[in-house]
Amino acid sequence: MIAFYSPLQNLSDSFPARLTISVINYGQNVSLQEYTDSVQTTLNQSEQVDVRSSSDVTLAGYPGHRVVLAIQPVQNSTLVLDQMNIWTTIGNKVYLLTYEGEESTFNQRLPEVSQMLETFNVTSSNNNMANTTAG
Repeated sequence: MIAFYSPLQNLSDSFPARLTISVINYGQNVSLQEYTDSVQTTLNQSEQVDVRSSSDVTLAGYPGHRVVLAIQPVQNSTLVLDQMNIWTTIGNKVYLLTYEGEESTFNQRLPEVSQMLETFNVTSSNNNMANTTAG
């Protein structure tokens, strides 16, 4: 897992925007549809999550999926986080990119995050392990 954090702007900033890149390994191949269905089932069961959009995308040249959420991590709190999750599956791996930030500042960093996501790449090395890069 790799994470990129934005700098806090002032003392009132309580949550830095962040982009995380994760690779989830499964014991068998997982299809994009299977993983997407599993995520959507989990999201639909959560009372703290509001799904704002869900759409097919391309990630690193592979078919993928994107879900944008609003999350209230603590009940009765004014803190709301916006979160964009983008994933693709290759063999037995799920490549998951998550951008998260406070609702009030989420869109400010979105152009930079989008630019980073456009450079995301999955490559194979000689030992069939996949490597990921993001610029």
